[in-house]
Amino acid sequence: MENIELDGTYTGKALAAVFADGQTGSARGKVVLFWNTYNSRALDPFTYDAEYRALPPDFHHHFEKPVQPLDR
Repeated sequence: MENIELDGTYTGKALAAVFADGQTGSARGKVVLFWNTYNSRALDPFTYDAEYRALPPDFHHHFEKPVQPLDR
């Protein structure tokens, strides 16, 4: 209904588990974050002018120095 693309191997199954937790009540009273990192679209037009300093300070180091060897 929301036109969200999910890969069927990992992301789709993970979201199905979130829905199942909602239906069984095991998520009742809890905050659930589903972070979908799959994206088939280029995000450059949306992120080009984004200012990472608007994020909470705990995230800044991800933009200011390499986090893992592949970031170099």
